[in-house]
Amino acid sequence: MDEKEWIVGTDVGGTFTDIIGINTKTGEQKLGKVSTTPPTYYEGIINGLKKAALSGESTRSFRHGATVSTNAVEERKGVKTALITTHGFRDVLGGGRAERISAFELDWDPPEIIIPRRNVLTVRERVSPWGEVVIPLNKDDVRVAARKCRKRGIESIAVVYMDSFMHPEHEIRTREILQEELPDVDVTISWDVRPEMLEFERTTTTVLNAYVAPIMKNYMAGLKDLLKDTWRFEGPVLITTGSGGLVGIEEAIKLPAVTFHSSPVSGAVGFAGYCGSLAGFENVIAFETGGTTNNVSMIYKGSPAMTREWKILWNVPCCLPSVDTIYMGAGGGSIGWVDKGGILNVGPQSQGAVPGPACYGGGGE
Repeated sequence: MDEKEWIVGTDVGGTFTDIIGINTKTGEQKLGKVSTTPPTYYEGIINGLKKAALSGESTRSFRHGATVSTNAVEERKGVKTALITTHGFRDVLGGGRAERISAFELDWDPPEIIIPRRNVLTVRERVSPWGEVVIPLNKDDVRVAARKCRKRGIESIAVVYMDSFMHPEHEIRTREILQEELPDVDVTISWDVRPEMLEFERTTTTVLNAYVAPIMKNYMAGLKDLLKDTWRFEGPVLITTGSGGLVGIEEAIKLPAVTFHSSPVSGAVGFAGYCGSLAGFENVIAFETGGTTNNVSMIYKGSPAMTREWKILWNVPCCLPSVDTIYMGAGGGSIGWVDKGGILNVGPQSQGAVPGPACYGGGGE
């Protein structure tokens, strides 16, 4: 292989890990497809790189798309998270929007909110819509909240104060106190994630980021070490985002919510858009069936359709720019199960890369 002439891309899905390498001078392509290896996924990446016969020493940049953050939310396998908010606004998250899964089902139970109400803590502070401090931040309340989080084994905290997008100092100071009191706990403030009006949407977006932050931090740190120590790669590691772009690994750790939809968006922007242009089509529908989800997106007039609000969970909108992708928690490895009422359901839980036992001859009933 010629030195530093390869760009390598990898996509880690719930079932398979795909590798592609492109030589920037000759156009040569190398492909590798192997089983994903949860829970760390790293072995599958190395297996795919070996199968594709790609060398880290000959690679210019490594680009990575993963469903780790999306699947953690879809399957409700994020970390134990708390929300700290302004006193009197404890139920913004639980209140949600006036919508239901089925417009005609009168007797139904809404899904549990992503953070139980007991883990929504309040602090006395208030900022006006014009950015004026009405009630100064009560630092003792923050420390009390920190002690409660420590006692309850909280792993990540979201901080969302009313109208903080006009005056972020209270959130910033709260983060400083929490980091002093809980140095091993991740803290996400809404000022960093979505500093805009609309309290419910700002809250849900910040909570989603906090819900997966420790998972993504560990995953990204491990990925960086893996590529350096095992694959001998020391170039830039770029992570695909839900908006169709790329960010550095440090930015992905700081704001993991940008990696939601990373894999299906990569397919829509890269494959559907590229193939559509080769075939002479400006409008293309991209449909991707993974092991955990089904994803549908659209290329319109040569560009992917975009949105500023989308959902992984019902009534939990994420309001960050993203390629408009519709997906459901029913993929090739989704688990079929019967509820208490005898109704057959499919997903969102998935067997991922370890299906069976029957279909793979793994034994059992």
